Order: sequence, then structure tokens, then C-alpha cells
Amino acid sequence: MFVVAPVLAGSVDFTAEERARIESHGPWPPPRTPFDDFRDALSRGDTVTAARYPAAAQRGLEIFVGSGRCFFCRAGPSFTNGEFADVGRPFFSAGGVDAGRWGGLQQWLASPYNRLGAFSDAPPDAARAVATKHVVMEPRHYGEFKVPGLRGLLATAPSFHDGSAATVEAVVRHYSELDAGRLHADGARLLQAWQLSPPQVADLAAFLKTLSAPAKAAKGSPVRAR
Repeated sequence: MFVVAPVLAGSVDFTAEERARIESHGPWPPPRTPFDDFRDALSRGDTVTAARYPAAAQRGLEIFVGSGRCFFCRAGPSFTNGEFADVGRPFFSAGGVDAGRWGGLQQWLASPYNRLGAFSDAPPDAARAVATKHVVMEPRHYGEFKVPGLRGLLATAPSFHDGSAATVEAVVRHYSELDAGRLHADGARLLQAWQLSPPQVADLAAFLKTLSAPAKAAKGSPVRAR
């Protein structure tokens, strides 16, 4: 669960310094991936380079944008909508309940670093500040967790909030065999069991793996359209 660092009395305010760094350098770009090479090759009509993209990954991409309907939550260059979702994973454990988004909202609303806090440079009528002001905590927020981006997912395993999926294939199988009865009754019903065959599971996993940079390139080669 996301935890907001406490503000200590007399502590140094690094927020202005960090904003200046971002404005001067911008966010750090992720390294290039096989998918980026494939996408850019298609955009410039380079069939030779595009043909190097694995056939299994191409079939998996078709599932991703087609029958899997992954684009509802996995859009944009980072492959995430930046929202929170209940994906049917248990949030009870031997130690109690993982409050998920509910607990995160409690901390966020109390934090001086939110959009209404003393460190925000957004005017109070800015869209995100207004949205923060009108946040309403609901029971469905239990069991909702951040939809992470898919870039570099091979470096962030195991997956899900509880680390219960050790491999990409295990993640795909979860969505393929999804038990809709585990989802909140008052939540958004975007998820449906894919019921993929074993070869389709392998194909979709092959595509997802191409969203990670090869190990030798993971520390450089930022993403730039060519």
C-alpha cells in the first residue's frame, strides 16, 4: 500500500527543488523495448525491422487490443490509465485486511503534499485540486489497487498487490480464469474472464514481455520515436 512520508517539524522543503529539476530535465524516459522498435518500424513502413518482432508477440498484441479489451485500463505510452481497480485478487490475509485504495485515500487526504496542501503550486480552482476537494471514500475502495504501468514489468515481478503472481504467464492466467463473483458488486464491471487457450496465454505473455527492455539495454537507450 502507498504510504505518505510524514512531515517533520523543521524539516527541509525539497518540493521546490524537485519541481525545478523536473522542469529543467523532464521525467526520466524509460529504456527502449522490442515493442517500441516494432511500433516505430510500422510507423515508418520499415517491414524488415518490423519482421524481427516475434510472431507470438504479434498474436498477443492482437489479443491485447482486441478480444482481451486490455486497452480500457492499459492505454497510453505507459500502458496504464493511472486509476485504481478491483481485479479480483483477495485483500484479506492472516494479518488482517489490506485497505488498498481506502487506506491510501485516508493518508493522501491528510497529507500536506496533496493538491490542496501547503506544498502544492496548483491554484485551488485547478481541475485536480477541485477533484481532490470532492473525493468521497466508498466501501468499494477496499480491494482496489493502483493499475501499474506495464513497461518494464519483468523487472517488477512478482505481480499484484500481494506479490502472488511470480510470472507474466500467471498474471495472464488470472485474467483468463477470472472469477467475477470476487469483484465488488458496486464497482465498475469492465473485467470479464478471457477464457484463453494455453497457446493464447503464451502469446499474450510473449507480447507483454516485449514491453521490457533487454537486460543489456535496461540502463540506457530512452524511448524516442524514430
